[in-house]
Amino acid sequence: MKQERESVTQQGTGPPEEVREDAKREEIGGASTEVLLDEIQALTEQISEIASSKTEKWNERLAEKDLDALLKRIYDAADRIREATPQLDVPEAPQELDTALNTVRIRMLQAREDIRRRTVAEREYYQLIVMLNQAVLQVKSGMKTGDEAREIVRNALTELESYPEQPYFSQQLIRRAERAKEEAHDLLTGV
Repeated sequence: MKQERESVTQQGTGPPEEVREDAKREEIGGASTEVLLDEIQALTEQISEIASSKTEKWNERLAEKDLDALLKRIYDAADRIREATPQLDVPEAPQELDTALNTVRIRMLQAREDIRRRTVAEREYYQLIVMLNQAVLQVKSGMKTGDEAREIVRNALTELESYPEQPYFSQQLIRRAERAKEEAHDLLTGV
């Protein structure tokens, strides 16, 4: 049927209105539907990247907003396919659309879970940095001295270094950890 439309359109035979209608259907349906399905697929691939993206400073709310904006773009493309369906003389939207939207739903659920997991991991890592900074401050202020001072700093440093640093941790968090570790090492060699 598609070949028939192409031949009618290419040959220019038939009434002019029919040729224009066939061209319109082809534009709205065939190529455009495929392009829109490809767009949905490309946007779907971006879903999982949001939770693991490198950022200067992690913000869960912004990540959720980015995810919602991506979802809106996906559903807008799906709506355009559905709107074109009656003009294609087919009873329903292509099966590929349902499959793609099911994949989107699954990936969105996973992405939201990954965002929450990242937020928790960054929060825990930040707390370990704070604990190390507090230990260093106690030693510098003279609240802790001698072996007790070395022990408190060493324990806090060990906890921080044993936490599995994730490749997606924000740059700000990584810099804070490096500064805290450096200060603790300097303090341990000087105490």
